[in-house]
Amino acid sequence: MEENLHFEIGYLIRQASRIGGYRMDHKFERAGYPITREQFGVIRLLWEENGRTQQNLAERLVKNKASITSLIENLEKKNLILRKPNRHDKRSKLVYLTEKGRMMHDNMLELVQEIVDVAVKGIEDEKLMIVRDVLRKMIENITSEEL
Repeated sequence: MEENLHFEIGYLIRQASRIGGYRMDHKFERAGYPITREQFGVIRLLWEENGRTQQNLAERLVKNKASITSLIENLEKKNLILRKPNRHDKRSKLVYLTEKGRMMHDNMLELVQEIVDVAVKGIEDEKLMIVRDVLRKMIENITSEEL
């Protein structure tokens, strides 16, 4: 019984993430934003702290170097971000939101919030806090364990 429960929880987490991501991509497309959920992740992190290194973005988004480079190049082509040399480390560049990227963030955040609101509809805050705490613990367990 317990093993089946663990597998089911893993399955449900993946499904919720996958379905939420598809909904986000669809909502962005319908609203005329030429951007994916993964690209939005980069924009969101830069909105929180502009001027991050590509390495920092890769770590925060759990992406490898090739994937983050591709995301950044695509966002740069869309004039949503720009890269500047890092004065403190000549080997790296810092990534910044452009004005267009900053303006797009606010509008896209509203779309993301609509999806989140639908996902948590009918669930009490107390239960959501438990889910949050459990997921944080699961992430902590996975990242601290040597695989």
